[in-house]
Amino acid sequence: PKAGRSGPRASSSREAAFGAMTDPSAPPDVGAPATEVLRFEPWQSAVDPTFWAELARRKLDTFGLSEDSVPVDAQFACATHKEVSSPAQLDRRAFEAWSATSGDATASGRMRMPGSLRNVNTFERFKAFDRVAMQNEAGQKLWRSVVSGEALEDPSLLVPFLVLTFADLKSWTFSYWFCFPALKTNAAVQTAPSLRKRVDDDLAESLQNFLDQTNPAFAWATRVSHETGARKITHAPLTEMNAMLAACRAARQRKAEKSDADGTDEDDASEENVYLSFLDPCSNPDHPGWALRNLTTLAAARFDLGDDRRLSVLSVRKRTGRVSPEHSVVFELVFPEGTISETHARARIDSDSDFSDTQVCPFPVVGWELNPKGRAGPRRADLGESMDPSRLAIAAAELNLKLMRWRLLPDLDLKKIASTRCLIVGAGTLGCAVARCLLGWGVSSFTFVDSGVVSFSNPVRQSLFEFKDCLDGGKLKAEAAAANLARVFPGVEAVGVTMSVPMPGHPVASHDKARVLEDVEKLEALVKEHDAVFCLTDTRESRWLPTLLCAANDTTLINAALGFDSYLVMRHGAGVSTPRRAAFVKGKGSSDDLPKTSAPRFDRLGCYFCNDVMAPGDSTRDRTLDQQCTVTRPGLAPIAGALAAEMLVALRQWRGDEERDASGSSDTTENAQPPAHVGAPGVGEAPPTALGIVPHQIRGHVSSYAQTLFAAPAFDKCTACSRKVVRLFRGLEEDEHEESPESPVSEEKKKRRADARDAFLLAAFKDPTFLEDATGLTAVHRAADDAEWLGSDGSDGDDF
Repeated sequence: PKAGRSGPRASSSREAAFGAMTDPSAPPDVGAPATEVLRFEPWQSAVDPTFWAELARRKLDTFGLSEDSVPVDAQFACATHKEVSSPAQLDRRAFEAWSATSGDATASGRMRMPGSLRNVNTFERFKAFDRVAMQNEAGQKLWRSVVSGEALEDPSLLVPFLVLTFADLKSWTFSYWFCFPALKTNAAVQTAPSLRKRVDDDLAESLQNFLDQTNPAFAWATRVSHETGARKITHAPLTEMNAMLAACRAARQRKAEKSDADGTDEDDASEENVYLSFLDPCSNPDHPGWALRNLTTLAAARFDLGDDRRLSVLSVRKRTGRVSPEHSVVFELVFPEGTISETHARARIDSDSDFSDTQVCPFPVVGWELNPKGRAGPRRADLGESMDPSRLAIAAAELNLKLMRWRLLPDLDLKKIASTRCLIVGAGTLGCAVARCLLGWGVSSFTFVDSGVVSFSNPVRQSLFEFKDCLDGGKLKAEAAAANLARVFPGVEAVGVTMSVPMPGHPVASHDKARVLEDVEKLEALVKEHDAVFCLTDTRESRWLPTLLCAANDTTLINAALGFDSYLVMRHGAGVSTPRRAAFVKGKGSSDDLPKTSAPRFDRLGCYFCNDVMAPGDSTRDRTLDQQCTVTRPGLAPIAGALAAEMLVALRQWRGDEERDASGSSDTTENAQPPAHVGAPGVGEAPPTALGIVPHQIRGHVSSYAQTLFAAPAFDKCTACSRKVVRLFRGLEEDEHEESPESPVSEEKKKRRADARDAFLLAAFKDPTFLEDATGLTAVHRAADDAEWLGSDGSDGDDF
């Protein structure tokens, strides 16, 4: 008996080949025709623009200067087109964990390709990168998965990829080079072209049911048997391949012995064969895809192929969403002696072998993708040409800010800055300068308040206006500033509100009372809607109402004012709900202590009016033209505007909550704003923000190129921010308790308070001395006038 034969007898090689073509499941004959080297169609990468956008975001926000490997996943599907193969596809989800994307991938018939991304920092580094070491490292990992058996349990380990990238985020171009590592074994695997065959309908239907009912890996084992009078098709993981091969050889042996004993041949219905099945992304009918290459290495190293060293491979391909029997192909492979050395081949038989001596990959590694010209070289993706110009502008604007976090300011909170809503009261020289600087910091929400129109003197000094804005009487300043800011940067949300700011010393006529009070309500609503207010008006009295509104609503206010060659930039203290602290220096001293000259202040800071002992009045009355206009050196506004913007950005970086937690304080208003420094922090003292100190007042003189920092507490008799004035503005009576915002207030009480508030405002607008009387400044004046001389000790005698 010929116990060693592996299939039914055939009279000749031609008959065997003919039988294989007519009977798709017929096992091979040892007398198969000549073979040739098995060729694989290389992978093609297909990168969606969303992948590059996500890489750019992660480069700026997460990777920074790191060039470490980052795990990414690609996806592929079996071929569904007669001419176009399925590529290795990557989109923005490539950076997510496979567990988060596997559901959608499986539902669409896509398989995982685990990969590794290395993004380098310069194009020179990209060109000089050691790609050989990179691919050898991947080959080492690949070989380890083969000899250890990991690839049997997770065949996706056999389709890894590498991608080396350089992201030029100035031009939004990406240079990249893919590698699909494959082990080049000692001897090339052979195939017999004449034994290539199609899949029959029953086998195709069984494959489709298997794919529908399970979530298989991209490769598995398939056995076709016919021992009990009926054809049986079984599918199993690759871990069962050796058991299936052994069972198949035993069944063939039994049939051969029975055939020899009976003196008859088994017909084709008694087929016995085992297939290495895989989802083939290749559409070429003559060659399998690159996905099979490492599978053949696994087969040579781990499968017991028998004495004939042959293996049938089933390339599964689809049409219209189903396994296609016409396009799926069976390749008959022959593994020459020496494909895997005997030392390493022992791993394929004994799964309990110690693989410590097989960990070093004994084979060269190949797989770098060719460029579109068919040459060895990288590819390039230019998103700048396809991106929406507005989106490109936004990305470019964010670039410089995010680069700050790589080395210089890793703790910089850009989201907090970008989310800041800014109200700019005064759209003149300072207003334009502040807006442009804040725009550079990533602030994108602005509201301009101004009542004027663009005049011919404005464009040369005010950067948001141009000559055409002056024509036909001039455009409304607030609206023109908002529109032009959006022209500078399309990602901005800017609104212009044309309105006058009611002022002390400017009486309101009877027919204008309703309009003026409505303007007050409108301005207060704007203050409540914004995170910060910039008071950048021309006159002293026009700053009074914004100061009062911010004190009443605990809103950050930055004030900037210009002289001829001097400037003042200051932040106002927190709202009146902030308690006065007993000590000037945190944790030191008592109420009798004087603050150290260089120590930061922690108590409530003063406002623009806290140093005055007179209420603001009409500052333009009986003034000459040069006194009515803001005559300043042209360089002052950009300097003061930049300092005002920088002060706000530093304020937004303050870690007040962390400091309060560290001090053990339970008072949520204790550290409503950061301490006011008047100099650099002491040795060993950390600055309060990532950007350094946040002063109270900055006073500068261009004539001497000098700048000085000051800090002063709030004045309890201030006509703008004192508790007395705020209570009058809220319509509260002298001893009346104010409810919390959550507490209900009766309609009658609301109306009474509203009437009292209106009366207070109209009185203040009519006569500024009303504010002096209300705050106690009048009594201070009277006491000063009654004193016989400054510094008198009160003695009665004449000592001349």
